[in-house]
Amino acid sequence: MIRLLHILLLQSIAAVSLFSGDLTITYKVKKSAMMGLVSDTGAIVEYHSSRHKRVSDQKDQTDIIYDYNDFIRYTIEHEKKIIRKFALEDVIKCREIINQAAKEAGDSVKIVQGFGDMSKTTVKKDGVEVILNRKCDKRVISMGKLNAKSSVDPDLAPPVPQGDKVAMLRDIPFSIMPNYADTFGKFFDLVSQRGIPLKSTVEMPIGTLTLKTSIEATEIVEGAIPDSVFALPKSYAMEDEGKKEVEKITEQIKNAEQIKNAGKK
Repeated sequence: MIRLLHILLLQSIAAVSLFSGDLTITYKVKKSAMMGLVSDTGAIVEYHSSRHKRVSDQKDQTDIIYDYNDFIRYTIEHEKKIIRKFALEDVIKCREIINQAAKEAGDSVKIVQGFGDMSKTTVKKDGVEVILNRKCDKRVISMGKLNAKSSVDPDLAPPVPQGDKVAMLRDIPFSIMPNYADTFGKFFDLVSQRGIPLKSTVEMPIGTLTLKTSIEATEIVEGAIPDSVFALPKSYAMEDEGKKEVEKITEQIKNAEQIKNAGKK
C-alpha cells in the first residue's frame, strides 16, 4: 500500500496540462514514511510525447506507460515479465458501481478520513530558485493535511493533453473512488500550476504515518523521442488489471450487501 501511494505521488507531482515538444526529464527521488517504516532513494525518468507518457523507475525495475489516444495505462514489471493493463473504461465502470451502491444504500460517498478539511487551501509564493540553469517559481501549498513545497519552471511544457480523462487515467486507483480524482487532482494541479516542477516535496498523512516523496530534476532533454521508447515488451504476459478491479469491487459490494441483509434477519 505504501509503495502504491508513493508511485501515485510521483505520477502526480509532475503532472501538467500544457503543450510543447517531446521532453525527457530525469529525477532523483527520495521516498519515506515517517515513524521509520520505509526509507528509499532512487531515480525515475519521464518521457513525454503528444500521445504517450512513460515513467521508468530504475530502482524498482518498473515502467508505467500512458496511452492518451486509447486511454490505457500499462504497468510493466520487468522482474516478473508482466504487463498490467488498466483501461479508462474500467475506471468509469468501477465508479458507476460504487456510486450506484451508495445511492441504493442512501449513503454519500466520502473521502477516507484523515486528510482534514480539504476545502481549506492555501498557495503561497516563496521566491525563486535556479535548477539546472532554469529559473523556477517556489510555492508552498496546503490542502487539509496535504502539504507540498514546489519549485516550478513556468516555461517548461511537455505535450501532455488536457482533460478529465487524462487526470483519471493518471491517478488510478485514486480516480476509481468518486471524489478522489477531484480532491487529489486539485491538489496536484496546484503543485504543478503554470509549468512543471523541477523540485517538489509532498507530504500525505496515512493513519499514524506521513508519507513523504521528494523529487529533483538532474537532467532535462528537449527533442523527439523514438516510438520504440513507448513500445510494450512483446515477450511479456498481459494481465487485464482493469477487468479484475471491476470484478473485485462488484464482489466486495455483493458481500457487503449479504452481510447487511443477514444482520436484519
